[in-house]
Amino acid sequence: MALGLFVENSYEGTSLQMIASVLGITKPAITYHFGTKEDLLAAVAEPAFVDVEKYFDSLEGQQTTAVRRREALTGYVDLLVRHRSLMVFLLQDAGVVRNQALKGRVACLAERLTQPFVRDCADTGERVYVAAALGGLRSATAAFPELSDGELHAYLLEAGRRMLSRPARRSPSSPE
Repeated sequence: MALGLFVENSYEGTSLQMIASVLGITKPAITYHFGTKEDLLAAVAEPAFVDVEKYFDSLEGQQTTAVRRREALTGYVDLLVRHRSLMVFLLQDAGVVRNQALKGRVACLAERLTQPFVRDCADTGERVYVAAALGGLRSATAAFPELSDGELHAYLLEAGRRMLSRPARRSPSSPE
């Protein structure tokens, strides 16, 4: 419910009173359970963070191989589509950027995200390539609201396969 209001009215445009009214409870009841609007947003995002942690745990200790990259890509696309509303909100709402409760956690996850797709010794160019590809998939989640979840999943998976199916580069190269 709160996520829907955040998406509809923006983070800054949604008050705790608005949320309380829609839920049919008092504003003090919300602040009792969540403290601040920042804390409520963190709670709304928590299921996605739990899913992302499970995703990382499932890939832990595996070598970077073509099979691992395919599994990692499928899991990543599953997450993007499963938490589509939240992803769109996190990408498009300026008020979220200033949310300290999410900022550090998102940065940590973004750093870990490239690990399943690159070798431990990958050069900077390879890490940039992978980060750009994954970021493009994340952005596409928000760019096509008219697509059903199934359609979006299929398109994202195909785009990801095209971008990430090639073998990782082994030797560093300088940009020209």
